Amino acid sequence: METSTKVEVISKETIKPSSPTPHHLRNFKLSLLDQLSPPLYVPIILFYAPTADHIHDHHRRYHHVDMLKRSLSNTLTRFYPLAGRFKDNILIDCNDEGVDYFEAKVNCKISDFMMRPDVLLHQQLLPSNIASNYGNLARKEEEEALAAVQINVFNCGGVAISLCVSHKIADASTITTFINGWAATSLGDTKILCRPTFDSASLFPPRQVTPPPGPCKVVNKLVVTKRFVFDAAKIAVLRARLVVLLADNSSTVTRVEAVSTLIWKSAMEVSRVKSSGSLSSKPAAAPISVVNHIVNLRRRMNPPLPQESFGNLLGVATAAASTTVSSLNELVAQLRVAINKFNNDDYTRRLKSTGGDDDEDQELTQRMEEQAGEVEVEVAAVEVCWMTSWCKFGLYEIDFGWGMLD
Repeated sequence: METSTKVEVISKETIKPSSPTPHHLRNFKLSLLDQLSPPLYVPIILFYAPTADHIHDHHRRYHHVDMLKRSLSNTLTRFYPLAGRFKDNILIDCNDEGVDYFEAKVNCKISDFMMRPDVLLHQQLLPSNIASNYGNLARKEEEEALAAVQINVFNCGGVAISLCVSHKIADASTITTFINGWAATSLGDTKILCRPTFDSASLFPPRQVTPPPGPCKVVNKLVVTKRFVFDAAKIAVLRARLVVLLADNSSTVTRVEAVSTLIWKSAMEVSRVKSSGSLSSKPAAAPISVVNHIVNLRRRMNPPLPQESFGNLLGVATAAASTTVSSLNELVAQLRVAINKFNNDDYTRRLKSTGGDDDEDQELTQRMEEQAGEVEVEVAAVEVCWMTSWCKFGLYEIDFGWGMLD
């Protein structure tokens, strides 16, 4: 791909719900888990290869893009909090001010773009107001749209739909539910229209908590972004190996557990290199490695919540191990114990009741606040890894009329 590749924004507007939000729904309460979520945007880009008719018919292509705007407006009526604005760290004023919407053209083929993924170019595909102002703490949260969309049309007819949604109101499950609802609306498919449920504030009532810090710019530090592709056959071999190594092999290690453990172990190896200069040498210190793994609470609640439950319904599973003695099977066992805590009805009950005056609840809330505000660990002997998985959210099945994801 040539270095002259350019993403040019050609239009900007605000998309509002097609129907006004009823007055009794005007104030949408945040849940405790929303309050403790970081004030940053979660980005996602969906790539669609050109269809045969769009390659030669530019009018049809842009008619399809125009249809996306109308269906987005209709979808916002069902997901009405996304069209509102924050009010402190307590609620959303569902005032129908809408979401930011951009259209852009890209002067290259989508196949060229995908062959050599470039982080800086990918950022240009994101809604331009998000990409240019990310980390600007001077901007008032109350003035910002909670979601922004950018439709990028490649000169071959391919399309990249990018979406950024505030993490203060939505997790990955909520975002994919919204996109699936938008796609179904664009196709006129009433059978699979997603209708969200709004239960989170009643399950996890808001309270006076310290909001987590906003995104901070990294200064004088080397930051590297890498993409690793794991072959399905190799993952299967790794899972089978971990089942054999585990003392309790009554259940199969999941793909996410296997890959997460491998990444965690690899991070430990890097730590050992830093502290000793050689993988074969004994490190001078015995640093501790901590992994915080995001867990979707919806199916782990009692009774389970529907996948369409709106908001941040996630927990943080924390496991710790010494970087000098931990083997792969020890690490996956510790990670599984941490994740499986959320399958315990007593633990999820404590999460639901958090916010009372009980000392145990206060301790749990304090821990949740610490995890929410944990940006960097100052103690040199402790390294923290954050992990999350977007598997099984149905992202690859999202169809806006161009077929499945490329």
